[in-house]
Amino acid sequence: MMGENFFPPELVMQNQRAIGLKDDQRKAISSAMQGMMEKFNSLQWQQSDEAEAMAALLKKDKVDEKEVLAQFNKLLNTENEIKRLHFGLMMKVKSIL
Repeated sequence: MMGENFFPPELVMQNQRAIGLKDDQRKAISSAMQGMMEKFNSLQWQQSDEAEAMAALLKKDKVDEKEVLAQFNKLLNTENEIKRLHFGLMMKVKSIL
């Protein structure tokens, strides 16, 4: 589904001459990518922190199931935010094209 309907922005930029990308489209895609990267970097730091917290909880001799599941949910939520961010960028690229 995604491969048929969306193009990764990196692929579009690598083939911009071949596809006849206009200057305003290039600028719009570049701007969208820059905005996404700021959010992505922040989410990556958050994801690393949550993964580290999860690892610490799992290393304990006695694991608190509720605490581990709560941390796992935090980690999954951050991963989902990252996926939504990528998906949103691909939708934006498609609308620019």
